[in-house]
Order: sequence, then C-alpha cells, then structure tokens
Amino acid sequence: MWNRDAQNNIIFLIIISHVVMTIRLKNQFVSYDDYIFDFSYVSKGMSGIILAIFQHFGSLGNTIFFVCSSWFLLEKDTVSKNKWIKMFLEIWTISCAILLLMLIYTGGRINNKLIIKSLLPNFFTNNWYVTAYLIFYPLHTVLNRIIKDLNQKNLLKITTVLFLLYCVCNSLYDSFFSSVIIMWITLYFFIAYIKIYMIELCNNIKVNSIVLIIGISIIVFLIVFTYIAGRNNKFFANKMLFWNKNCNPVFWVIAVTSFNIFRKIKIKSSFINNISKYSLLIYIIHENILLRNYIRPYILHLIYNILGYKYIIVWVVLLSIVIFAFSLLIGIIYRVLFGKIIEKLAGKMIVLIDKIYKKYEKTMYKIK
Repeated sequence: MWNRDAQNNIIFLIIISHVVMTIRLKNQFVSYDDYIFDFSYVSKGMSGIILAIFQHFGSLGNTIFFVCSSWFLLEKDTVSKNKWIKMFLEIWTISCAILLLMLIYTGGRINNKLIIKSLLPNFFTNNWYVTAYLIFYPLHTVLNRIIKDLNQKNLLKITTVLFLLYCVCNSLYDSFFSSVIIMWITLYFFIAYIKIYMIELCNNIKVNSIVLIIGISIIVFLIVFTYIAGRNNKFFANKMLFWNKNCNPVFWVIAVTSFNIFRKIKIKSSFINNISKYSLLIYIIHENILLRNYIRPYILHLIYNILGYKYIIVWVVLLSIVIFAFSLLIGIIYRVLFGKIIEKLAGKMIVLIDKIYKKYEKTMYKIK
C-alpha cells in the first residue's frame, strides 16, 4: 500500500514550491511588490539555485501524486460517482467559504475577476491539478479497456510514441498540441506498461533506490549546469526554471522510483494516516486563488521588510510549515462542520443526475 507518510511529504514539497513561486512572480492584485525575488536569473547566486530547486518540487510532487493515482486506477473498472461529486463539492464549498470570509475581512474590496473565479473554481481551473483530475478520472475506465485489449507489443508502441512526443519533446519545447490531459494519458500508459510487464523491477527496492539517486542527481546537475552556463552566456541567463515542467522525463523516473520504494515501506501510525486523509483539502486551501493573491503576498511583504533576503531560505521553509499546519487545521474544521452535509448532498446529487441522464438517454434513443 502507498505509504501515507509519503503523501504528507509530497504535499509539503508542493507548498514550498507555491511559496517560492509567489516570491518570484509579480502580483497584479496587490499594490506592493518589494518582496519579489526573481530567481529565474542566474544573478541571484546560491540562494537563487536553492529556490530554483524548491520551485521544481511542485512539478515533481504533482507527478508523484498522479503516478500514485494511476497505479491504483489501473485496477478499477468503474467510476465512483460519490467520489467525483464529493470532490467537486469540496472544491466549490471551500472556495465560496474563503470568498465570504475575505469579503468580510476586506470590506468587499476584492477584484471582481477573482470573485467570479471563486464562485466557479472548477470552471476557471483555480487549482489546475484537481480540475484536471476531475476531467481525467471518468476517462480512466475507457483507457483501462483500451489497455486490456492491447498486447505487450502494441502497448509498448503506443507508450513509446506518446512518451517521445509529449514527454521528451515537450520537455525541450512546447509542441505537438499538448495539454495536461494528453500528458496524463501518456503517463497513464507509461505506468500501465511498467505495472503489467515490469512488475519485478518495480518491486526491486535496490534498483529503484539506485535509479532514484541517479534521477535526483541529474535534475540537480541540470539546474547547476544552467546556472554555470548562464554566467557565461546571456541565452541561459534567465533559464534557471527551464527544467521545471510536469512533462520532464527525469521527474517521471524520480516519481515512479520513489513511489515504488514508498509502496514497499509500511509505517503503522494512526496520526499519519489521519493527516494524509486531508491531503486534498490542504492542497485546495493553501492554494486558494484569494489566499495566494492577497494573503500570501502580504505575508511575504511583511517578512521581507523585517528580515530581508538574508535568511530567505530559512523563512521560506518555516512559512511553508506554517501554511501546511494552517491548511490542515482549516481542513479538519471543515470536515467536522461540513463533512456529513457534503456527503448527504453528494448522495442527493447522484440521484438527481442519474434521473436527468436516464431521461436524456431515452430521448436520444428515440431520435432516428
């Protein structure tokens, strides 16, 4: 079973990535940007290198989460309507709840664009990963049928072509009309092949550990190489984040090998298991569109004016810990107050959707 402690570590890595992203990017919704530290340029020195590595944690964490999901979805032949609707409702209710609190806190001084996006978080992909997952999840049963109908030779061909086009080529240059869904379908076929035909290798902890160390070494080398090249060539001067892509094949290798290792490690802890149940809520809450556009920049602005950049690495890690703890606390409060309500509402929505779809089917069948 997938180690739940690993889930907590991964979500923490993603939080660090989002914090440093806020440090790097200018925000159009606040009137100050003195805290901006654009470490995509090599001129930022060692602090820039470390922050660039932190930024890569996000793409790596997202890939590991999807690898984990793919591994278990390959065993499922049905779609859980309750899971899908509950996830949809949790994203919506949390977004609207934070919007209400922010409207009260700011006296209504929130950008109209962000208000509309907060009311329709899935439509506007406020949290791209969870929206993409809502789209992909119903597709996995179709993909499973296709995979089961393929022999090893044909599955290898499809996986290789998709991998070369949407992983290798796209990691170097955005091309071939890629998208998150296409990339995930590619990764899904990739996981399917190694799970079906390379399971002994997947279960070998020693081999996976060696490959994992090699993968981590390669990505660190690429970042350091880009830094050195940027010091001597203007073309590379602002390319510190060039390798930070979800389609990076090195990330795929690191994600698969780390998943294989943690899959074999068993840690019995009710505390860890309970925390891991809130991974989705932690993700949704900490990266809420209002919190990341108003609250997080304000906090960074205060920290910068007090501490400056001297201890930037230290306070990035400490702030990430605080955000993780805060998001976990809010997630627990949310589940206690609204968990049962959302569960009941999801059940009623399933019944309603089923009725509507059955009427739709009957109508369509009559059309000739």
